[in-house]
Amino acid sequence: MAMGDIVHTAAPTPEIIYIAKGTGTIAAGNVVAFDSNGLVIPATAATLAPHGILTSLTHVVGATTYYGVCMRGYIVANAGDAIKPNKLVKAEATTLDVVEVSTTVSTTPTQAQIQEIWKVVGRYVRKEGDNQYAPSVAADGNNVIISVGAGWN
Repeated sequence: MAMGDIVHTAAPTPEIIYIAKGTGTIAAGNVVAFDSNGLVIPATAATLAPHGILTSLTHVVGATTYYGVCMRGYIVANAGDAIKPNKLVKAEATTLDVVEVSTTVSTTPTQAQIQEIWKVVGRYVRKEGDNQYAPSVAADGNNVIISVGAGWN
């Protein structure tokens, strides 16, 4: 499978939206967000929800290219670091790969801890090639299957 490929399963049915691009460089498999005009932009470690993962699908209408963004479903992305099975993931600071979210919250949560949950793009399911019943820890650079949305978008 390649970055941005949709992984077909019986459920959930993938939800793909097509949106024109705002500023910045994006590629299939990248975590993306939306600017104040609703255009697709690269997500950063600071970008808050909603998020999606860019598919390899596009539509061209006239002079405008519309990019397919997976908002719900299973899609291939790139691990930016080690990720344990079933952990929530967000955009890595510079590469737009997925990295594990820190869900540690103190008894008196800080603003940063509260905002961390608004950075979630989905849940790590398994590495490409893993048996579906025995997922393993992903390493930096692995192709990984992400359940986008996972109840968060």
